[in-house]
Amino acid sequence: MENKHSSSVSIIIPAYNEEATVAHVVNVAMELPYVTEVIVIDDGSYDKTAEEAKLVGADVISHTSNQGKGSAIKTGFKHSKGDIVAFIDADIYNLTSDKIEMIISPILEGKTDITKTKFMRESGRVTELTAKPLLRFFFPEVNFEQPLSGQFAGKRSVLEKIKFEKDYGVDVGIVLDADAHGMRIKEVDIGEIKHDMSPLESLNEMANEVTRTIVDRAMEYGRVTMMDSMGNYIRMTTLGLSLIILGLFTIFFCSRSSFRIRGNYIFSWYSFNNLLCY
Repeated sequence: MENKHSSSVSIIIPAYNEEATVAHVVNVAMELPYVTEVIVIDDGSYDKTAEEAKLVGADVISHTSNQGKGSAIKTGFKHSKGDIVAFIDADIYNLTSDKIEMIISPILEGKTDITKTKFMRESGRVTELTAKPLLRFFFPEVNFEQPLSGQFAGKRSVLEKIKFEKDYGVDVGIVLDADAHGMRIKEVDIGEIKHDMSPLESLNEMANEVTRTIVDRAMEYGRVTMMDSMGNYIRMTTLGLSLIILGLFTIFFCSRSSFRIRGNYIFSWYSFNNLLCY
């Protein structure tokens, strides 16, 4: 079992226009004695997110434009130093140090390599309508109650093997990469979470990015080899037929005289035919 005091812990907080809650999240993270740094990634906010985070003592790194949640997480991880790194959303109104403790403790105690959270919440539409059906089809062994939960933690040595997606696909991408590499993942229940519900247009964007990530990982990890091979076969067959048709067209419809070099063409079907033959 690892000693809590022998491992340093970094908290990464990706934030986009979260001036109302980011200071609270930072303060809660700083309550834990083994947390050595709290880094807020201001992902191109146009409100006072950066200022509020700095006022309560967080290290703040700002993107000049909004690059996406995954990009913010990647920036934070790159600049962090902890042996264990936790990623906490900036919009949680009722976050407590106990909830963060639940995320980090299993790793500190050597019980797992990565933790992800599940919690009570009002929504979950992208999870139920997009993520879970695709995961059941391509990755039936990945059976988490909430595969898209935004709170994660992991050993640095393990997270260095993960490819962080630049957008909302980052959460499910971490789960799938960890599964593919044989890493231990534990889903921990942190109780009720209160945060603002995303508007419909954001959910549409999120669903698209989650779908893209799952399908990309399915291709990468050989879950659609047969389908991809069939697609390649169809494409090559189509190309072959096109070349055969072009050859037949050349043999039967191109006159010998059409192979002579010509100067100016008047664009008509006849001249196009001659041009093709030439």
